Amino acid sequence: AAPALASAAEALAGVYHHVCAVNGTQPERLLLEHAGQTDSSGGEGRGVDEEALALAAGELEGLRAAGQVARYADTLLDQLTHLRAALDTALDSRHRHQPVMEAEERGAELAELQEQVIKLKSLLSTKREQIATLRTVLKSNKNTAEVALANLKSKYETEKTIVT
Repeated sequence: AAPALASAAEALAGVYHHVCAVNGTQPERLLLEHAGQTDSSGGEGRGVDEEALALAAGELEGLRAAGQVARYADTLLDQLTHLRAALDTALDSRHRHQPVMEAEERGAELAELQEQVIKLKSLLSTKREQIATLRTVLKSNKNTAEVALANLKSKYETEKTIVT
């Protein structure tokens, strides 16, 4: 259990250092001290070794392992509290830097934009109808002009033949 706790503590410390780097803050020294205590756990047991010479070797190792597991658990708890504080700081700074629109404001803005889209689509439809009407009027004017021109030509030809 101790090696698993040690690797978890190292991973958590790495995440904590990364969050602190993103925040631009210094990591707490308490975590570094905890890491030093767990790494030097072999040197702490010397006084216990002298007092417990009568204990069996298995019992002594069990006590050492239990103490080491307790220190790792304590380290993990401290790391979690500091990591939580660092993450809260990061989230607070993100919320301060990014203006957040409330749901009502977003809903009102969305409704307003949808109304504008509907109005613009309606306007586009009426403009298309106007263009179609103008094309029809233009064609009829062209036909009328061609008929009038043909009539003028025939009149000219008839008057020309009368004059000559």
